[in-house]
Amino acid sequence: MVNPQYLSGSTIAQVKHAFHANRELPSITLQKFFSEGEYKTLSKVVSKTKWEKAKDRMHYNHSVAPLPTELKKMLDNTMMKRCISAVLGREIKKIEGKLCMFGWKDYTLLYDEAVEKPGIDLIIDFTPQWGENAGGKIVYADGTGDSRNIPSSPNTLSVTIRKEGVQKFVQYCNHYAGKKKRILFLGTVE
Repeated sequence: MVNPQYLSGSTIAQVKHAFHANRELPSITLQKFFSEGEYKTLSKVVSKTKWEKAKDRMHYNHSVAPLPTELKKMLDNTMMKRCISAVLGREIKKIEGKLCMFGWKDYTLLYDEAVEKPGIDLIIDFTPQWGENAGGKIVYADGTGDSRNIPSSPNTLSVTIRKEGVQKFVQYCNHYAGKKKRILFLGTVE
């Protein structure tokens, strides 16, 4: 299920070091996180999901879907939890989240009524193709003007610790998106 490379002790040690090297915003994006077969299976399941529009023009515009059973099983998989726990340096118990799809004219905004508490974010990218000029980047901002982007890349797992004052949003997807869609699992861990 999880790429065996991420289960070896030496790789985990390197990933853990890289993760904690940025003290302001501990984060890492793991490329080719799932084995190729597992990723194809999950992508196919996610692509067949029934999407509903979630819209509040002053705050967000995108589509959401319930988590398919196969993805729920993956998120509850012992190997996956063990890998994430090793990166964080502490045991995790539960992964929760939602599937979101962003296309042309979709976005999320930061606003005072929706301030996220500090926590640990997990983002799984199921986007098959996405041009960086189309927007849609996940942006972590600390309120002082500093920010970090998570660009689109299929079969990646991004882990980020959001400290006090750090918030995330999805940049507006512009006309370069065309008919392409950015599909993400946006979750948190306990």
